[in-house]
Amino acid sequence: MCKMLRFCILCAFCVSFNSVLIVGQTDGLTDKHNQDVLNCKNCNRGCDYTTGLCNGVCTDGFYGDYCNNTCPINCYIRCNKTTGDCTSCKTGFTGLTCNDKCSSNCYAGCKQNGTCFGCTRYWYGKNCNETCPSGCNLGCNFDTGNCDYGCKDGKWGHVCNETCATHCEGACTQGGRCYKCKSGYGGDRCEHKCHDPNCRYCTIYDSEEGGDSCYQCVDGWTGRNCSQKCPEHCRTGKCDLLYRSCDCEPGWFGDDCSHACFNNCLDCKDNMTCKTCKDGFYGEKCQLECKIGCSKCSRSGNECFKCDNDHYGSDCKCSFSECSKNVSNTCVSCKNSSWFPKDLGCCPVSTHCKGGTSHFQNGTCSDGCTSGYYGNDCLSKCSTHCAGNGTVCNSTSGNCPAGCDKDWYSSRCDKSCSWNFPHCKACDFSRYGVFYCDTCEFGYYKPSQFSECEKCENCLHDNCSKTSGHCIDGCVHGWFKYFDDTCDNKCIDCFGLACNDTGGKCLNGCVKGKYGQYCGLNCPSNCLNNTCEQSGTCSLGCNSGYYGDRCYFGCGRCLGDVCLDRNGTCRDCKPQYYGQFCDGSCSGCIDEVCQTGSCTDGCKLGFYGRYCNITCDKNCAACEQMTGSCVICDTGFDGPNCNISCPNCVNPFANTTESVNGSCSHGNFGLDCNNTCSINCSSRSYGGKNVAVCDKYTGVCLDGCKSGFYGLRCQEQCQGCNNTENSGGSICDHYNGTCTYGCKNGFYGYQCDQLCNDTCTDRKCDRFSSECFSCVKGWRGRYCEVSLSVHVFSVPIPDRQTTHGLSSGAKAGIAIGVIGGIVLIAAIFYYTMYRRKRQKGLNLNH
Repeated sequence: MCKMLRFCILCAFCVSFNSVLIVGQTDGLTDKHNQDVLNCKNCNRGCDYTTGLCNGVCTDGFYGDYCNNTCPINCYIRCNKTTGDCTSCKTGFTGLTCNDKCSSNCYAGCKQNGTCFGCTRYWYGKNCNETCPSGCNLGCNFDTGNCDYGCKDGKWGHVCNETCATHCEGACTQGGRCYKCKSGYGGDRCEHKCHDPNCRYCTIYDSEEGGDSCYQCVDGWTGRNCSQKCPEHCRTGKCDLLYRSCDCEPGWFGDDCSHACFNNCLDCKDNMTCKTCKDGFYGEKCQLECKIGCSKCSRSGNECFKCDNDHYGSDCKCSFSECSKNVSNTCVSCKNSSWFPKDLGCCPVSTHCKGGTSHFQNGTCSDGCTSGYYGNDCLSKCSTHCAGNGTVCNSTSGNCPAGCDKDWYSSRCDKSCSWNFPHCKACDFSRYGVFYCDTCEFGYYKPSQFSECEKCENCLHDNCSKTSGHCIDGCVHGWFKYFDDTCDNKCIDCFGLACNDTGGKCLNGCVKGKYGQYCGLNCPSNCLNNTCEQSGTCSLGCNSGYYGDRCYFGCGRCLGDVCLDRNGTCRDCKPQYYGQFCDGSCSGCIDEVCQTGSCTDGCKLGFYGRYCNITCDKNCAACEQMTGSCVICDTGFDGPNCNISCPNCVNPFANTTESVNGSCSHGNFGLDCNNTCSINCSSRSYGGKNVAVCDKYTGVCLDGCKSGFYGLRCQEQCQGCNNTENSGGSICDHYNGTCTYGCKNGFYGYQCDQLCNDTCTDRKCDRFSSECFSCVKGWRGRYCEVSLSVHVFSVPIPDRQTTHGLSSGAKAGIAIGVIGGIVLIAAIFYYTMYRRKRQKGLNLNH
């Protein structure tokens, strides 16, 4: 109908109607989907209403010509309109349709092609499926697998597959250098064992001679060679490498801790100053004992910091042992009537209550204290250092009304400035009530507000800054200041301890074994008697085997290590050396013997020249001494310059265990070793193989022939020789072919190469005369040459004089000569007859 109404206004409707039918028929869509297509539901820019095809792209999540297919579930937002492949994946998925999961070793997901953005620790590679090298520390580079974050202890290298040197302590650098050596070793890779047995770490200053210098000794040792023990009373057993000074054990003082503190002093700086008393003592010199029951008290003795095991309370006056009855962890009665129960023990009743003990109830004096005591219990005694009125103090607080005697502080005058702070001249209280030294005595200084007074160490006239300790008038003899004005450096290596007090330059030279402006350098180790001048020159000469101003150089090539101290001239040289200093090498000389450099017996293989110090050309095993022309090539080469490849050529001097065929490999001969020795040559076993052996130039078999062959190259075969009696040797002579065990039946001659007459019985004849042992029937004669039936005919008799000893080749030559002669005579006869006949014919014509 629509075909008929092509031009009518209903055609648009017909086209639309047919389009719906077509879509429904071809795609098999449901009515709803057909409706979605008609409505262009998933088309981003609408669709063609005549076909249903979407214009442009689909909305996110759909694809297809009609945008009616859903993108794969793991696509991120959208997919390709035509194929449905995802343009990108959700995190954790990969593949064209994002159906595959990223590797579990991916860090932060992966790209759509599966390449990880990064790897989790200990994995690397495109897909993070390669394990980091086991020696990596904290993982590796996820692209290369290199251990970018370092190696585990004991490993080094880009992938940490190299093992640190045996004597490395822990880790080493990526180049294999040790960060730290095990005790007793030094060098970049800790390969050098320190010479001094008590040295912990050393540095190498002469790698050729193996010299080292120790910079740290094992605990308990000190000195230049770690040969001296540290002082006995060093706190940790360690001491300074140069000065032997150390921190002292409790009760000792001095640079070397050799002086004991005075009695009851735990920590002192000298024999006059105690910083800390032993427990149980107090006073300026710790000469007083703490109160009974107090095991540790203040320096002034008025405060108890620690009670003994039987006492308790703030002043340690109460006693557990005074309790006679305890109920439910509470003392209810005391052993002594002058004590009263308190907590777990008993406390004393004060005898200093006004009105007597009857006025003491529950640990308190009801009417106050008698003169000289204070406190609720009147058990505390007024300070003896109250000014003006002796021991009179406020009975309640204990405060001294008229102040304190000199050197005593606080309201109760119970804190001694000098006792608490030795060498302190004046003390004070901070705003927070902290008692401290404010000003030190002359000769002492105080670095900070609450620090103790320190001695002006080594200052001339004991004069130093009150706050820094810097010496104002310079240093005392034997000490100097370096970076600042503190005289804390000792002129220990200066002779007589004489040095400039600023900088420390030694004024009168150095002690034995030292040199330099500051005498801080060790004399060269090879100075005789370890003695040198301040310049470092060995003043007494060198130890045997060394020379030079500082004996640094060894007479290493001098015979017996003997040379002149100053210039190192050798009296004689060790083998293979020559010259005034034996610095010329003739190691290329035969037996390494040379005179003034000239090799007396020629050169070793591979060297040439007057001094045999020039190497022969490449591929040349031996060359002419003066010109260097090659005379023997290395194995595998040939030619005047040994530049021609020759696989079968062998350098005969290169094989020291087996003989070789001239300069050819076994089994070959000729100038180029290209010819093969006869297979009939006797063989030798080389490398598990049997190889024929012949002369390099002629091919003559060197060890003879295999059994059954003879001749120079074993090319002739012993055909008629008897081998029935062969006991393992050859059946014929290798050179002339003479049969060793006689001839086979039917043969005779030295080489058994001639046939017996067939008229001999069994064709047997004498080997040397050829006479038949017997004849067959009808024949007679020595050689069975005469027939009994026909007397005219006879067998030819061998001419013993002409045929004996001739070879078969010679006999054949004679036969050929005879036949040739007969043919020549016949030809001459024929030619003569022909001429005669022709002449006769001519005469008839005329």
